[in-house]
Amino acid sequence: MLIIFELRIPIIQRVEQHPFAGRATEDANCHLSKFVEIANTLKLNSVTDDTIRVRLFPFSLIDSAKEWFECLPTEQVSTWKDIVAAFIDQYYPPGTILKLKSEIFEFIQGHDEPLYEAIAHFKGLLRKCPNHGFTVDHQVLVGSG
Repeated sequence: MLIIFELRIPIIQRVEQHPFAGRATEDANCHLSKFVEIANTLKLNSVTDDTIRVRLFPFSLIDSAKEWFECLPTEQVSTWKDIVAAFIDQYYPPGTILKLKSEIFEFIQGHDEPLYEAIAHFKGLLRKCPNHGFTVDHQVLVGSG
């Protein structure tokens, strides 16, 4: 079922205020987090968050990142999950991903660290690497290391 809805200019302008150009100095994960924070302020009846994000995301890109996105096959950008995977594959350096996955896998609660702080720290590591690939079961095992 095709849902037709209109994105209002103010929300598009908010997204455009935090553009991602695809430069090596830009943090792709930070861009995604900021984008989701802004997109989550828009709620429309009968329209899922996924649909809103898919429609709004291109407005957050400029320069080579916009060109990259426009060249993607339509089926590769039909869901938010697909867009995030393609974006991370394109703009998150493999070395960074390996380093972050290693930090997640080797996570140990500090000797004097309260449990709530350790959990927050672990969740922060997971957020820094959205394509970490650890299942929820594995996260529990690693997090309890």
